[in-house]
Amino acid sequence: MKTLFVSNLFPDKSQPIWGLDNAVILRHLNERQELRVLATRFDPFIVRSKNHLTARTEDLALKPEYLGIPFLPKIGTRIRTQLYLSHLLPKLRSIHREFPFERLLCAWLFPDGCAIGKAAVKFKVPFALIAQGSDVHQYLKDSFRKKQIVETANRSLGVITRSADLGHRLQAAGVDTDKTFTVYNGIDHALFCLGDKEQARTKLALPLDERILLFVGNLLPIKRPRLIIEAFAKIKGEQQATSRRLVMIGGGPLRAELEQLVASLNLKDQVQFQGQQSPETIATYMQAADLLTLASVNEGVPNVILEALASGLPVVAPKVGGIHEIIKQSHLGTLSQIDSATQLASAWTMQLAKEADRVKISDYAKQFTWKKAANQYDQILSRVP
Repeated sequence: MKTLFVSNLFPDKSQPIWGLDNAVILRHLNERQELRVLATRFDPFIVRSKNHLTARTEDLALKPEYLGIPFLPKIGTRIRTQLYLSHLLPKLRSIHREFPFERLLCAWLFPDGCAIGKAAVKFKVPFALIAQGSDVHQYLKDSFRKKQIVETANRSLGVITRSADLGHRLQAAGVDTDKTFTVYNGIDHALFCLGDKEQARTKLALPLDERILLFVGNLLPIKRPRLIIEAFAKIKGEQQATSRRLVMIGGGPLRAELEQLVASLNLKDQVQFQGQQSPETIATYMQAADLLTLASVNEGVPNVILEALASGLPVVAPKVGGIHEIIKQSHLGTLSQIDSATQLASAWTMQLAKEADRVKISDYAKQFTWKKAANQYDQILSRVP
């Protein structure tokens, strides 16, 4: 079966981690189907050629092409799907002549998914959607976008959600129950795995005698990195046998503000900002750390949680989104209501008091594989409309 994937969430060499989970699942799915990729890129007001964008070496088998789509900030919501479709259709016709796709697959519900739903009618092919997370949490609050998303989803082969929570939210909005399918992402178990903590710390030049708290994520308000730093300030003065260190991996617009906060709290010696890092480096930090921490307002099932578990690293996180679907047993970590720095600091203290069974944690994560996820994607795309 020939399937064309269309989405703004797919990497290129200049943005190697943009939509990375989509690239990974597609490479595994390509072993079962014949796939191609059309990666769109939004442009404010004008559409510039994306011919300068090049695919990462590992994605070349998918033959990605890149297409500019006009984007009108704020004022363009009601015409966004039609704008997307008007620029998409000529490209789809060109691709179809060489690659007569039998299915369309799209990640991101609006406007990408809604435009694909309309394009599928013109090409008389079935289509499936992938809900990423924010497109559910944010867009269902807007009545106009909600209506388009629900109508499109109910005409699809199905909507793949990366947590059951996202599926429940879509159903509550009006999507038929037989149209949502929970498929958890997989893990690269060769990379994210048990390792020697002391060797990992030596490699990263981290102290051997500290308790290390690790955050991996974008420095955005929804991730509440400020709350993490404020919580760390609260445990700094506690009486404890060993000192503690907070390592924050990730980039984003809050970086400068957070660095100023760390300086004002006199934490510069205990808080490290490492910026964006390769998966290989992140895996080493997970082997070196004592726990992974999140403080997000909303989440689906973050890849970073699955990767941490595969590394034998317990997780401290708020009870939001689909996190509880994964952290279901106490040995995997600590979930709690986290509305304040005090609550987060208390959750850290509770977790650090436990003796982490890293082998047991890692064994639990072995159920999450990309092969399993690709099989489920294949079954959904193979449904008879």
